[in-house]
Amino acid sequence: MTTETMTIMQIKDMRYGHDPEAGEAINARVTNRTEGLEGLAALIKTYGVVIPMIVVERRKGMFVLDGNRRLLALR
Repeated sequence: MTTETMTIMQIKDMRYGHDPEAGEAINARVTNRTEGLEGLAALIKTYGVVIPMIVVERRKGMFVLDGNRRLLALR
């Protein structure tokens, strides 16, 4: 059995998964990262973040594993 922990974090403390300081590549999306961001931002403004971002801790901070476009839209 595994235990998952959910932590509420400030957006400003999250770093993108494609940041070189994340170490190994943790973001599968390599193209179209900014395509459709205005629409995504509008949906988040209307409905909130429905699917939470998955964040991992590395030596140099907290990096988004899943949800980098949501993070970009929120910023």
